[in-house]
Amino acid sequence: MLHARFCAVLGFALMLAATQANARELRLSVDNNIGGDSNVFRSSANPRADGLFEFSPRALVRNTQDTLEYEFSYRPTYQAYLSTAGISGFNHNGLGDVEWRPSPTNTFSFGGSIVNSRIVRLIDSDSGLAPSDPDQNLLVVSDSARSTRSRANFGYLRSFSPAQSAQIDFRFDDTAFNDRENIDSRGYSVSIGSTRVLNERTQAGLSFTGLGRDARAVGLRPGSRTRTIDVSLSLVLAITPSLDLNARAGPSFIRTKQFTASNMQLASSKDISYVADVSLTKRYHLSTGSLQYTRFQSGSGGDASTSIVDTVNLRINQQLGREWIFNLNLGWTQREQISALGSEAVTRFRLYSLATTAEYRISRGFSILGRFSLQRIENDQSNLDKSLVTDVVVGGITFRYSFDPIQF
Repeated sequence: MLHARFCAVLGFALMLAATQANARELRLSVDNNIGGDSNVFRSSANPRADGLFEFSPRALVRNTQDTLEYEFSYRPTYQAYLSTAGISGFNHNGLGDVEWRPSPTNTFSFGGSIVNSRIVRLIDSDSGLAPSDPDQNLLVVSDSARSTRSRANFGYLRSFSPAQSAQIDFRFDDTAFNDRENIDSRGYSVSIGSTRVLNERTQAGLSFTGLGRDARAVGLRPGSRTRTIDVSLSLVLAITPSLDLNARAGPSFIRTKQFTASNMQLASSKDISYVADVSLTKRYHLSTGSLQYTRFQSGSGGDASTSIVDTVNLRINQQLGREWIFNLNLGWTQREQISALGSEAVTRFRLYSLATTAEYRISRGFSILGRFSLQRIENDQSNLDKSLVTDVVVGGITFRYSFDPIQF
């Protein structure tokens, strides 16, 4: 895990350094947040509430040329709790993505991200976490737990005609913890697919994805190896000029093995599931609404078992004039462990969430944001015949100053 994290950090730093000389725009901003957290340690019993202060500068380098587009950002955040000792500190977030088009028919893309933070931190929507990690709030938490999540990806798109194209993608992700309550995991995948434009409103495609995920064994807790093959059909449909449907779904064939720290196999299993990503988006003059359902495989839950994650999200964005922007997000997430030890070891997590943000733009560079988040986490452990419920309320006021872009 240390070698993988070192490579990810080094690769990100080299990409950022290589592009500075040709950067076209630099954006700088600073957030100062004052708020409160009703359950600092995400505990189901005797929750501890505390106030907090955050200082979060952000630097972003962006280029939007026709043949080369890139965006690199780095955001360190210092978070200080007012009365709870031992958990204040920095969270780091780095993100980089590049798209290069050497010819009209060839496109290369590559990028990566690194997020190092305390598990108990409420992560912002622009944290750089991959979409396959919505269950970061379901991890086992402790007063000193930190996680480091890294991602690297590479893709190649070939256009054979204005209507036909094919693409291949590679992806690697690594999740590591500094405590022994959560278990490190590593995933890698390759995907091959083709899409075809059927008419001016419809696009269809077919893809095949092979995915592997490994989690190490720790002490008496078993490790796991999961291998998955997904077959997906996709459809992009412009129902009306302001209403879009984007859908991808298909069967998923899963094989799981669990083993001890001495590499002795405990059990193996084969399952058939499905993957899906379906969203409906409606646009108005000053607002946007979307409803999305996803189902995928994840290994970010801090346990040895790979998980199947289902999510439903309703998002509404409303702008009132030039000064006010409102955002509302209603979410439901269920994560079910894939265990080779039988149904008696099944664990299910459910997360119900409501998050809202109101932003008032005082001037071109200065804004005030009010944030409120309500979460309920349910942990059903069938082998222990018990269910744990955790409630979390987080709110705060953020003062954001954005400097004028610096052109190069």
